Order: sequence, then C-alpha cells, then structure tokens
Amino acid sequence: MTSSRPPVHLMGAASGDAADDLALGTALLHAVDAAADGRIVRTYRPVPTAAFSRRETHLPGFDRAVSAAAAAGFAPVIRPTGGRAVVYDAGSLVLDVLEPAEPHRGHREAYGAVSGAIVAELRALGVDAGVGAVPGEYCPGDFSIGARGAVKLAGVAQRATRSARLVGVVLTVLPSPAAAEVLTEVNAELGLEWDPATCGSVAQELGAPIPPDLERRLVAALAPGAEVVDRHRWLRRAAVG
Repeated sequence: MTSSRPPVHLMGAASGDAADDLALGTALLHAVDAAADGRIVRTYRPVPTAAFSRRETHLPGFDRAVSAAAAAGFAPVIRPTGGRAVVYDAGSLVLDVLEPAEPHRGHREAYGAVSGAIVAELRALGVDAGVGAVPGEYCPGDFSIGARGAVKLAGVAQRATRSARLVGVVLTVLPSPAAAEVLTEVNAELGLEWDPATCGSVAQELGAPIPPDLERRLVAALAPGAEVVDRHRWLRRAAVG
C-alpha cells in the first residue's frame, strides 16, 4: 500500500513518560492506519525505561525484575511488540518508522529495509555495522543492528495493524553503564541468558564524538525529503491523543 502524502519527521516527539511514549507510538500507528498517511519517522530521546514483552509477564521472576528496574530509576513498561526485555535511557535514540502496509505482507522486507538503511548510514560514518543476530545479545533478533559481529547497537521490533506498520528501533548512541547493569539484573530475575559484553554503542565504535547531525542523517536515510513537523500540530491534524 502506498500514499501520495510526503514523508514527515516528528522530531523530539517524547512525552517525558515511558508509558506515554509507547502509547503515542500506538496512537500514531492507528492514525496512519485510518488516514493512509505517508511514511512518518518519529524520533526522541527516551527517559530511563525498562520495556518488557507480554511473554515475560508470565515468567516466575517478572515481579522481581520489575522491582529491580524501578528501584534503579528505570520505569517498567509493557511494550506491544514481542521479543525480550530492553533497557535504555537518554543515551539512546528511538526511531519509530510508520507507514501504510498491506495486511500480513512484507514483514521481513520492512525489517530489512529499516535495519539496512540505518546500517548504511552508520557505515558511512565509519562504523563497521551490520544486520543480524549477535551471539549473547539482549532481545535476540535476525534484524538486530550490530558492529563487528561482536556487539549490539540497536534492537528492532515491529507491530502491524489492518493497514499500517510500525518498525521501532532503539539505537544505543552513548554507552550507559546504568542501563547495562539494570538489564543484567532484569535478565537474571527472568532466568534469561545475556552477555553484557555484547552491549555496544555508536560512540564506542566511532572512538570519536558523535556527529551533531546523526539524527538528521538517519531520518534522511529512512525517509528522504521528510518535512519536519511539530508533533502537536500533526497530532491535532490526525485527531490523536
């Protein structure tokens, strides 16, 4: 499914609340579904968040994992996508890519297109980036974004409705020892294996300051020519939230 509307970049589209940030992504997904809008890339720096999957809520150690995250200042939330626990903070950049989509089609292609576009841009910056699972990574996935085949830089998840799709990326830009420590505690409580040595960041791979236009470059790779739109104005237009 395609749309004649130009792509849009909702920049800095964060609410300041972890649960509300996830809810806004869902609201945008349903807005795209209803309006058959063009591609939207929403970017924001998140508050400290521990995002669990619904499957993990059934594990024996879930309540302890939630308590550990909250005690460390990472808001525990349940995300609508699958996978495993992900812990992140303002050292990460969240990119939600939303667009019209045919129902039950193009699932892997969408993953590949988003991961591939980000990897290409990271490579242009000098990062030895690639797409694919990293042994021992958190929230394992075929379309994870890693570096040198040894560390994970981003997790990629997807959710679809009747006629729209959201591919969400959490890219670790700056190292966060606090997030890595919480993820270690969370996975231990859940009984899930994870190798903390696989937790990487763009900054560590570059060995240099992060380019100030990194966000703009990634959005341009995902949605060339996207118009920067204030999220409040777009939401009013779409009658969301």
